[in-house]
Amino acid sequence: MKLLLILITFLFSSSKLERAILVTDGVNTITVKGTSTMHDWAMTSTDIKAESEILINGNDVQIMNFSGILDANSLKSGHKTMDKNAYKTLKTNDFPTISFDFKRLESKDPETATVKAIFSVTIAGVTKELSVNALVNPIGEDGVTINGTHNLKMSDFGIKPPSFMLGALKVGDDLVVEFTLNLKVSQREIAG
Repeated sequence: MKLLLILITFLFSSSKLERAILVTDGVNTITVKGTSTMHDWAMTSTDIKAESEILINGNDVQIMNFSGILDANSLKSGHKTMDKNAYKTLKTNDFPTISFDFKRLESKDPETATVKAIFSVTIAGVTKELSVNALVNPIGEDGVTINGTHNLKMSDFGIKPPSFMLGALKVGDDLVVEFTLNLKVSQREIAG
């Protein structure tokens, strides 16, 4: 998500100060993976919307804003009972979306196309700042793909890992979130 800086640097070369808006385009996925005492599990959504505003001055790119939203009820495992239990655990009746907002860039490496940024992430009504690493690669002349993996704990967001069948089945606290975002320039103008 913070990887936009590196990709945008590769996508735009200009001596004028430009402002660009990028939005999600094509197939975008977020997969949440976890464990339980019975088996590993995964839930995936392609219903994520993100937008970024950047300023470009030659090869210097500054992220002004980068935010996104995911319909929590769009996460699917392929098993209706598991999905229903997950939505209950995520409190989707009260908090139907998962959101992220860019706070600041920590580092970028143009040679490896990697970035590290701080995002404010809200899950089940609880907001935490997370440091996220991502790989940013250009798509043609006006787009970028951002890929990353982030480990987190349910308990960090006030979520108690659920158990079922009188405690015989327990879900682990640790989660792995994998994401692929494809962003395309929707608006570009000379800033000033």
